[in-house]
Amino acid sequence: MKINSGASNDTALTIPNKTKVLAITGRVLTVLGGARTWKLGVAGSEDRYGNQIGYQKDSTVIGVSSSPVTYYADTPVKLTPTSGQFSSGKIRLKIYAMKFALPEADPD
Repeated sequence: MKINSGASNDTALTIPNKTKVLAITGRVLTVLGGARTWKLGVAGSEDRYGNQIGYQKDSTVIGVSSSPVTYYADTPVKLTPTSGQFSSGKIRLKIYAMKFALPEADPD
């Protein structure tokens, strides 16, 4: 995904409602301009999945939840520069999570 200029980015990657997140991982695909390090998280907890993450190409993060966190609303994953503002770059993110489904209805 492309990084937009600014102080933070709510990404298109969204944690679905009623999902238990185990980890979020990421890889920088092109240099993240404007920030030397960045944080990976969600609104209200900008560093839940990583802090002081490198900005150079092929920098990686494996942000493991200390205990699985359940989200009760669709929640965008957020990238925030530690200082300054993003100006460019691309990153790939992946969520590792558990989502539960209801049992099928009893056919009568």
